[in-house]
Amino acid sequence: MLQKDDEFRAIYDNAALVLADGMPIVWLSRLAARRGAALAPLKERVAGSDLFWELGRASAHTGLRIFLLGGMEGAAECASAVLKERHPGAVICGIYCPPHSTFHTDEEQERIQQIIRAASPDVLMVGLGAPKQEKWIARYKDCLLYTSPSPRDVEE
Repeated sequence: MLQKDDEFRAIYDNAALVLADGMPIVWLSRLAARRGAALAPLKERVAGSDLFWELGRASAHTGLRIFLLGGMEGAAECASAVLKERHPGAVICGIYCPPHSTFHTDEEQERIQQIIRAASPDVLMVGLGAPKQEKWIARYKDCLLYTSPSPRDVEE
């Protein structure tokens, strides 16, 4: 997909975090390093699903607020239940599975943003499938960033 989709490739080129979600990527990095590539080989596979469980563990210990966006109807609710069962105390502050039929409308996009902002998550986990989720995150991340009010704002 990265070879055929310039927008998708640009998103990955500018991403703060890219995970090696498959062993072939790790193997290719090792092969490239042996052939003199400037980058160090990847040490291991880090699947996005592994990150999900680690964030759940962190949430249970620190109160980190997690919002789950996307998936088939009912999938996020199920994931939330399993996460809370595995990590009691995990804080799922919101879940929303946008309807596929209206996802690309301005009205639905505004609704998604309002729901997420109202939940005030620390972490937004997006499961819309590639490259849809990456493109959605790139488009909306700046308007969803939450910043704590300054002490002066709170006093006023």
